[in-house]
Amino acid sequence: MGIRGFDRWVSARGLAGAWLAALGACTAVQPECPREWLELGGGVVEADSASGIQDAWGWSAAGGFDLNADALVVSWELNGQWSQHDVDAGGGALPEELDVLRIGTGVRVSTRLVEAPLGAYVRGGWMWREEESSAASVTTRDATGTYFGVGLEWWYTSYASLGPSVTWWSTGERSRDEVFVGLSARFY
Repeated sequence: MGIRGFDRWVSARGLAGAWLAALGACTAVQPECPREWLELGGGVVEADSASGIQDAWGWSAAGGFDLNADALVVSWELNGQWSQHDVDAGGGALPEELDVLRIGTGVRVSTRLVEAPLGAYVRGGWMWREEESSAASVTTRDATGTYFGVGLEWWYTSYASLGPSVTWWSTGERSRDEVFVGLSARFY
């Protein structure tokens, strides 16, 4: 084994050790801490207007389970978001309606400042998107994809927070990608 082979061997072992240490940190849960949470939110869903789908108000609900109680909290989450969009029918006709439901599951990583009642988080995972319309002129497409989000939290009590959030929903088809910008409240 040459110098390069030895360096790779040491790097691989170091990476495996770091991974095991992180996994150990994820399981060091303090039993007195609440671990389940519910999040409710509302905001604007920005759609790709080139496809004829207009921006709309949307509502979201999520629930999760904290896997640890460390400074960096890792949670599993299940979330849903619904919005009803107007779709340009063309030819000066009245717009048609398109209901969109997004269901996702993934990981949320959050942290909280010690000296101030503030926190931040990132989230990401896989999603399923369903479209439904009663109008025959509106083409509906169900799809799967991914989501990624960020947010800030103001902890106004030990068990409740409020703050802005942004979530990107992507199906791999650009005309159906969306951004949800809103306000979320989380409760333990």
